[in-house]
Amino acid sequence: MRKILLPLLSAIPMFMSAQVNLKTLKKESHKALVYPVTTAIAEKYINTDSINVDAFLSATPFAIFPKDSIDEAMLPTGHYVIITAEDNMVKANVTGVSNLLVYAVNNQHSPQLLVRNKTGSFINNAKVWVNNKTAPFDSTYQAYMVKQKYPDEAEVKIYTPGDTVFVSLFSDEDEYKSILQQRWINFKKTCFGRIITWLPNNVSYIFKWRRYYRYHYRGRIGSGTMLFNQPKYKLTDTVKFKAYIYKKMRRYNKQLYTYLQYYKNGALQKQLLTVLKPSSPGSYIYQFPLSDTLANNNNYTILLQTKKRKTVFYQNFKAEDYLLNEVATYKLRTSKDFYYSGDTIHVYASANDANGLS
Repeated sequence: MRKILLPLLSAIPMFMSAQVNLKTLKKESHKALVYPVTTAIAEKYINTDSINVDAFLSATPFAIFPKDSIDEAMLPTGHYVIITAEDNMVKANVTGVSNLLVYAVNNQHSPQLLVRNKTGSFINNAKVWVNNKTAPFDSTYQAYMVKQKYPDEAEVKIYTPGDTVFVSLFSDEDEYKSILQQRWINFKKTCFGRIITWLPNNVSYIFKWRRYYRYHYRGRIGSGTMLFNQPKYKLTDTVKFKAYIYKKMRRYNKQLYTYLQYYKNGALQKQLLTVLKPSSPGSYIYQFPLSDTLANNNNYTILLQTKKRKTVFYQNFKAEDYLLNEVATYKLRTSKDFYYSGDTIHVYASANDANGLS
């Protein structure tokens, strides 16, 4: 399983001592107020996906952080509600600080949960629930066995005295296989399995290729590739392309009539650009400006045809009124240089425009 265990809501990363009340938070919108809550309240907020912000109006924050730099390592074990202001809205989320680390193992039969503390020791006396069903501990695997066959997006609660953690269990359905499916895959990898499946695989490949050819190559007598100098264009931009074309596994070496084809007012338009000769066998290079009389936000086709109007190759590009990237510089840094298993990684990102402003 990939994306297997993730904290339901993770804290944000610097600690500040100050007295700020939730009632004046919008005036102090660069701050984040942290309030401790019980495990039961945190679980309720998580399950209902709703936080009663009014309950914290008269409460004193346990800690105050810069909104963009909350360091959960400075908080003791427990659950917290973090409240921030953004524009004219107050936002709240739940975070948990725990000494428990949870890992998932998928043996293609039943997922297992490994629970350790931050020193790396296995925890074998925890109480584990997956979607409110108990996950029993198996001493053979030193893991808690998930009984659900397809535990996709399951909510997991793990309790030890003085510590509780909530996580979500995700499974990639494309990668999950039943026992019979996995056994068949293993069998096909054996020598005998490859012999048995050789004929069905090749017959299947023939029919798959015929379907692919029918839908992707019908109407074209050539194959190859075409590259453009930009991912998209504005009107009056210069379109440059390079095409490499072959026919029946031989490089195409005849002149091609090059058209710009597009739809306008529901009708197909076709404009001859040039009669293009190969710069070398199979290679065709050309450039032309997009007229400002063309339609914006439209798809266009470079169409290469023979003199008898047989299509050899074509490729599409789009014209739209795009904006250039205004961000001039990026910076990324982490809170420390070395990390160990179980550490929380904090990444700080910043960007500046061409004037040096954030």
